[in-house]
Amino acid sequence: MVQQATAAINGPKGGKLFGVSATDGQWLQNNMADTISSSDLGQVMQGSLVNSVTATYAGGAMLWRIQDRNTLAIKAFGFGSKAGTVNPQGEAIAKPMQIVQSDIINVYPVAVNAGANSSEVLAWVHMSAGAEAFSVTTTADDSATAMTSIVNSDSLGTYFGQTLTGFDIQVEDGATLNSVTIIGSDGGTIWAGLGTVRDAGHYYLNMSEHGLQIPITKGMQIKVAVTTA
Repeated sequence: MVQQATAAINGPKGGKLFGVSATDGQWLQNNMADTISSSDLGQVMQGSLVNSVTATYAGGAMLWRIQDRNTLAIKAFGFGSKAGTVNPQGEAIAKPMQIVQSDIINVYPVAVNAGANSSEVLAWVHMSAGAEAFSVTTTADDSATAMTSIVNSDSLGTYFGQTLTGFDIQVEDGATLNSVTIIGSDGGTIWAGLGTVRDAGHYYLNMSEHGLQIPITKGMQIKVAVTTA
């Protein structure tokens, strides 16, 4: 499916509006373009300092990332919110950045899952070597289900040797994130927390946890339990 994604990218001295008709469930070819010139981020904002990216999707959930077209290095990342329900103050990025000519912004949207008791879940999982995009489709309400990397479908334990420092999770519109658990290779619970439903006070996230120092070991999983809207 295809849905419209929009992003207002701003800095202290100005900004621009970007958009794309994005295909659900992929990064490929979902590059956003300036709504006036149809040019990439780096072409229309080269040299600009950016400190805010406020992105929206039509329905479901969405990740975004700014990366270098040549090196594929991810420079900034975050989540969208449903069109018409954004943070009225805009959404600051973690670290202000200066745009270079090779920078692009692309998105990874998913639609609300039409299956009974099924929910779409997206996440940025933060590790000592950087953040990775994770996802899962849960197929039963309030049943813990393992998330895997969007890029290679690997579980958290594939990144053994790194340290899990936190995560940010977004579930599809209206669904409730009941809990998140970090499970060891022996099946035991290493960490557990409770989530919420997105509303006017939580535009982008169902759960955000930072400051962790959990060594990642082989076989480790991050699981989410979600109840469909």
